[in-house]
Amino acid sequence: MAQQTICIEIARSEGAIQRLFGLIERRGFELCSFSMPEVHPHGSNDAMHVTVGINARDTSRSVDVLSRQISRLHGIKRIGREMPATKHNEKDEVPRERVS
Repeated sequence: MAQQTICIEIARSEGAIQRLFGLIERRGFELCSFSMPEVHPHGSNDAMHVTVGINARDTSRSVDVLSRQISRLHGIKRIGREMPATKHNEKDEVPRERVS
């Protein structure tokens, strides 16, 4: 199963990241990557922007369901998904001008 990326804006509070990671694990997903820039892009200090890469442990796990569950956690301000991470292969790349 391909890795999925979820972007989350979460309030800066004690235990916020622990609650997020715990939910991801309990709902049957593996945490593959995690990033959190030190500075909020808009200059706000009350929220953190977290990007997590996850893989479902089996095919019965839905990232949409996980996203809804994350959105209900205390302190979650916003959540969004990015396209699944794929391996880039230059031989398979089609130049933009040739795509119709």
